[in-house]
Amino acid sequence: MSLSLERLRADGVLLPVGLNLSSMDLTRDDYEALGFMLGAMHETLKWAIGDYLREGERRYGEEAYQLQEALGISAESKKQYVRVAERIPLPRRRSELSWSHHRSVSALEPAEQDSWLERAIQNDWSRADLDAHRHPEENGKTQVVVEEVIRAANGVVDDLWWDEIFGWMVPDQPIVELKEALGRGDG
Repeated sequence: MSLSLERLRADGVLLPVGLNLSSMDLTRDDYEALGFMLGAMHETLKWAIGDYLREGERRYGEEAYQLQEALGISAESKKQYVRVAERIPLPRRRSELSWSHHRSVSALEPAEQDSWLERAIQNDWSRADLDAHRHPEENGKTQVVVEEVIRAANGVVDDLWWDEIFGWMVPDQPIVELKEALGRGDG
């Protein structure tokens, strides 16, 4: 028998709170197939929920919001799924990329979305790589902050001391410098 959601439910493996694989006779191939199925479901569900929410609003208007409570997910998650599904319709979605890739470009105009998504495919970029290429100026800022944190931390390590009441103590100057590097210091 092939591995399917129906089989997993019937065998008592797929539960509302997880998977009970201990009682299932899983071959290595079944185990791998289950991994592929779960991975596909993980990505597909974000799209499916966004499309479901949009269709409910189209069909049932305000009543859809009550019906959608069955999902049991936060209002913020619903908004995010709908926003990405609206901004990137089904025909323009790239199956080679994750939902998160699409979310990263969803605020852009359609032509820009397509361009960035295509570049991500061609260059085999992770979602983080895509963001880094889209916002190189933020990478520089992040690098400066990281370097300042490392520099400040290195200075602190040499200057720590133990206090019987307060535990490990840190001198003020490295903390002041770190705050300044983060743009939160006042001297």
